[in-house]
Amino acid sequence: MLSGLISARAQSLPDSVTLPPVNITGQRSQVFQTGLRVTVLDSNTLAADPTADLGEVLSRHGSVFVKDYGPGSLSTLSFRGTGAEHTRVMWEGVPLNSPALGLADLSILPCFLFGQAEIVHGGASALTGVSALGGQIRLEQAPGYAKGVRTRVNLVGGSYGDYQAGGGITAGTARFQSRTSGFYHSAANNFAFKNTALAGAPVVRQTNARFRQYAVLQSFSWQINPNQELKAGVWYQSVFRQIPPSMTVPTAQAVERDSSLRAFVAWKSGWNGGNLRISTSWSDEFVGYVDPPAQVVSDLFVRTSYSEAEFRHLIGSKLIVHGGGIFNASFARSVNFGGTVHDLRGAVFAGAKLEFVPGWTASGILRKDFTLNQNPPLIPLMGLEGILIPRKLKIKGGLSRTFNLPTLNQKYWIPGGNPDLRPERGWNGEIGLELLKLKGFSGELTAYHSRVNDWLLWAPQPNTGLWSPFNLKQVTVNGMEATGRWEKALGKVWLNIKGNYALNFSRNTQTNLGSQEGIIGKQLIYVPVHAGNLNVGLTWKNLWLGLNHQAAGLRYTTTDNRRSLDPYVVGGFNAGYALKSKKAGDFVFTAQLNNIWNASYQAVEWRAMPRLSGQLGLDWQIPAK
Repeated sequence: MLSGLISARAQSLPDSVTLPPVNITGQRSQVFQTGLRVTVLDSNTLAADPTADLGEVLSRHGSVFVKDYGPGSLSTLSFRGTGAEHTRVMWEGVPLNSPALGLADLSILPCFLFGQAEIVHGGASALTGVSALGGQIRLEQAPGYAKGVRTRVNLVGGSYGDYQAGGGITAGTARFQSRTSGFYHSAANNFAFKNTALAGAPVVRQTNARFRQYAVLQSFSWQINPNQELKAGVWYQSVFRQIPPSMTVPTAQAVERDSSLRAFVAWKSGWNGGNLRISTSWSDEFVGYVDPPAQVVSDLFVRTSYSEAEFRHLIGSKLIVHGGGIFNASFARSVNFGGTVHDLRGAVFAGAKLEFVPGWTASGILRKDFTLNQNPPLIPLMGLEGILIPRKLKIKGGLSRTFNLPTLNQKYWIPGGNPDLRPERGWNGEIGLELLKLKGFSGELTAYHSRVNDWLLWAPQPNTGLWSPFNLKQVTVNGMEATGRWEKALGKVWLNIKGNYALNFSRNTQTNLGSQEGIIGKQLIYVPVHAGNLNVGLTWKNLWLGLNHQAAGLRYTTTDNRRSLDPYVVGGFNAGYALKSKKAGDFVFTAQLNNIWNASYQAVEWRAMPRLSGQLGLDWQIPAK
């Protein structure tokens, strides 16, 4: 809700409000991410937006473009010029990407449930999984053990019937921790907008757009002894949403119901210089879609299991070696599949990380995947980083092979599926400079290049008009990411300025179909060349103010680039006041205005977005007793 200002306030007033601690873990993507760009949205950033979904937080704080269909509707990610199915999203080692669709819907991932989000930029399939051509997002719970019981309640009310509530109880001892969280969100989304599809662009009101979501998450951590830890968690979620009409359709009655149940168990055992981690997870997902006027009824059920084992050992004081294996099984049932379809995958991997001179580190990973009908190639990843100027400037770079298998929908959906699709294969490289700290300023600049053969794309068939996936011969991505942050104390006022910018040239460079020659050299649809955000915050004692802006350049909506959406800039303002009471706990009162310039824009063609709106909130935290 506060767009990163709690982070500034926490640094200038560390005792004003109790916040969840920043999560520091030793997952493989953290230990062996040498040379890659990694962004951590810590507990302060997520606590600043407790009722926001992951898509909203990433659009405000990340160098990514979020493809948003409107409040309560689908929200997906374009990461370094790639598609939504090329970003892998994980929760405590549980894959959140649907095996059927290949993507994760960010609009139904409330940040209130998580303690940290870690973003690994770029295609690093050997490290983050075969589908991660664009990057990976890891969602994790708050770590550590603390004695006592702590309680948190968050309430928000806003425009267009928007009501949100969250609650959490954390209880534990020095060796055991239980965390229970719940979240509820409902909205009418009956906002007014300019319908530019109609003559004169009249102002009309959104219809058939109600949204309702609730979720419960329970996790446990048990320090069995100084060398062993057991973690487990279960997460249930239910979503009901009406599908609003596009601007070109007068009315709609479509409804979608989603539900999911996910669970994991992870055991870690350590010894002198090493450790072993074994985890397994299971998830059930159901999607039901009904459109009475079109006489469409479609149900999809997906069951997924994912298991992983990894060992890690330190040799001497400079070399870490590791290895392990993964098994993933998915089963999906739908009338549009003609019954039940399945996908079985496995992988083994090994690697090492070496500090060969003080301040300079190199790492390498080699991974081999196994599937039922494909023979994936060996996937290497190499990274290097080092200090150029002590405590000021770091250089880093990486080179990796990428690989992605078609989704179940792409292969088996009736009508339109294509079981003969080839997997996507390519290479990704990047190089960057990181300014650690200079007079309150820190930042990072990364340039990258990737080339993907057999890129998968849905498009209408020339003869029938039926949408079906096919393999483009080649897509090339060239781009740059820049982020900067400046913090300064101006007397008793703390100033925090943070910005992100992404430049992406993501183009079709070769095609397998003569009918598609018109798309050669064209930008991929819904991938803006320019995108970015800017956050400015002021903190004085327990009061803070913030201004945030998100911008996206022109986006093409057709593969031949003949149609496009105009660039847009959306601004927001927020304010908050923290009141601390020794007996009653900490109270944080918040207010937020969205789209303060009342812009009329479309993130997705013919999908309405709300204009000026507001929210009021209360976050109440009762410290340990």
